[in-house]
Amino acid sequence: MLLGHLEVRCLLLTGITGDLCVLFTAMDAYMRGFELRAPGDCIVSVDETNNRRALELLRESMRVDTSPAQSIDLRRES
Repeated sequence: MLLGHLEVRCLLLTGITGDLCVLFTAMDAYMRGFELRAPGDCIVSVDETNNRRALELLRESMRVDTSPAQSIDLRRES
């Protein structure tokens, strides 16, 4: 509700346990219509295979931009 009130449209997701916390947060935000970015080099999981699969799910299922952090232009309007 707060993000809607603040007229937030795009979320930048990073964190640990990418195959759990980041992935589930992304799913929730996607279902609420937010544009998502999740730089792949800013997300990690205990297991590298699970981390790669989580990034694939973000890209394929939710159209999340997982480009490296350095390529994200934070000044860009969404």
